[in-house]
Amino acid sequence: MSAPFIPKQVLPFDPRFLLKLNVGISRSLADQVVSKVVPTLPPKSRIHDNACGPGDVTKALLEAGKLTDGTTIDATDINSAYLDELEDAIKDNKASSVTVEVMDSMALTYPDNTFTLSIASLVLPYVKEDVAVARELLRTLEPGGTGVITVWKDSPMINVTIDAHHQTRGKEAPLPPLVALSLYSVDELKKALDGAGYGNVSYVDMTAYADMDDIKEWATIAWSFLAQPSGGWTKADEDSWDTAISIMVDGLSSAGSKDEQSKITMVPMTGTAAVFKK
Repeated sequence: MSAPFIPKQVLPFDPRFLLKLNVGISRSLADQVVSKVVPTLPPKSRIHDNACGPGDVTKALLEAGKLTDGTTIDATDINSAYLDELEDAIKDNKASSVTVEVMDSMALTYPDNTFTLSIASLVLPYVKEDVAVARELLRTLEPGGTGVITVWKDSPMINVTIDAHHQTRGKEAPLPPLVALSLYSVDELKKALDGAGYGNVSYVDMTAYADMDDIKEWATIAWSFLAQPSGGWTKADEDSWDTAISIMVDGLSSAGSKDEQSKITMVPMTGTAAVFKK
């Protein structure tokens, strides 16, 4: 059996590319969540950064100075590499009381009624069972506690990837699996919360920004890691590679605003936070 075809332009996998792909957008959204929807917490609160990734919510909470005396944070994720990165990032913050643990957000090991505040930011699109995650978050939230779950409502970064896909592969070509995952909508969020038994949920829109110092590099990383079709790469993908990258670069340049001094292009994205009390 011959090896699958891979376009010569595809970047080899490197975990550092994942951080470049993020371009600070999840941290920007975390800052918005902390400033706009996280309530004033009582002393000795216990917070859960659920499926924390590299810990953007935890970092935002620590740096915002909103934590009261005796407050602790549990940061959990299924990926231990993310937790290692978080531990390294906060090791010099002597004021923090953060515990990290590998844990599946669909099957939390905490007892019922544990947390004063639980935040799951940009989690539901990437799990097998979104209702299970929502149900576990609600179960582990204490009565009167606040829960927050975020998803993207509008993402130019995904939009330009879809544009490049359809313009180079045809309008009828099915979306690459990883791109399709990113289209998880606010309606799907509402459906998951309904399925988990949530009530009295408010939805708050907020704007976050991706800071891009090299749009072409970002587009190349995104196309390499997100755009592979379900049936695998083809020679046509190699031939149309430059066209796809140009479409993405042009789209992001139009969507964002460039600071001429720093040369950074800020691309706005709209997130929606579902906020509720137990």
